[in-house]
Amino acid sequence: VVPEPVLPGALGDHGLHREGHARDHLAAQRGIVVVGDLQRRVERLADAVPAVGAHHPVTVLRGQPLYGLADIGDGAPGPQATTNDYITGLGALGLLLVGLYVAGALLTGLQFFLMNTTGFRVLRNLRVDIFHHIHRLSLGYFSEHEAGDVMSRITNDADTVQQAIGFPLVSVVQGILLIVWITASMLQRSWAYALISLAMVPFMFFATSWFSNQARKAYRNVRVQVGNVNANLQERISSVRESQAFGREEENIAQFNESNAASRDASIRAVAFTSALSPTLEALGYVSITIVAGVGGWLLLQGNNLFGTTMSLGLMIAFIAYTQRF
Repeated sequence: VVPEPVLPGALGDHGLHREGHARDHLAAQRGIVVVGDLQRRVERLADAVPAVGAHHPVTVLRGQPLYGLADIGDGAPGPQATTNDYITGLGALGLLLVGLYVAGALLTGLQFFLMNTTGFRVLRNLRVDIFHHIHRLSLGYFSEHEAGDVMSRITNDADTVQQAIGFPLVSVVQGILLIVWITASMLQRSWAYALISLAMVPFMFFATSWFSNQARKAYRNVRVQVGNVNANLQERISSVRESQAFGREEENIAQFNESNAASRDASIRAVAFTSALSPTLEALGYVSITIVAGVGGWLLLQGNNLFGTTMSLGLMIAFIAYTQRF
């Protein structure tokens, strides 16, 4: 049964005062009930979440009275922490960061030492094996190959192998692991958006393969030309007395200039292919970023889902950051 409303004029001033007092008392009782219910919900949540420390944001609330809204978010320290506690925690965090940076620097130096040591050991063993192999070759080989060309195999080619074993090998491994991690993270967040973000990867792979093949052929020609320069130099210096005796200085200089120019042209061609790879991949990366930002922005403005994935500004920024790492 719903009671009929009582008009204020029928109660008089004393009745209005009693009515207001009763209303305030009822509101206070309801507020106590609401706060008590909220307190029980927070304590059940604290029991469900495992504690990770004395100042866990949930465990701090267990058994503590809930304060009013005026006490929340006013910038003052919480009831379980003081300003000194925050300063102490900030100092500990700073020391932890300094320790991590120092450890990273030490590990980087150790990596540099180990990779260079390994490379020099490989170079020593490689030169010894090549020198032993040269002594087992037939006389016909030395009649077809000049002494300078054979020396180039021991010096320049062995140095190239040693340089490849150092930091380039580490960079390749790091790059492969980074690509695998980025791809897995993107697919985990949104497989459809990940496929759109990786749309330019086949073009990057094709460009890398083509430029690498051309650069490999060019550098092989460089090794040949360097061998010719060493062979010409060894032959001309070993026979310098005969050249001076028969007046062939100008002819020898012209032949050396010709072989040296051929080595220069081969090196420039190889460097041209190597230098063109980075701008090409960078341009394809910008195209990929444009696609990611365009598709993500359009879906964000339209409010559409992408195969069940809700598009958000954070997701779009995350995928743009992932794409920039390629």
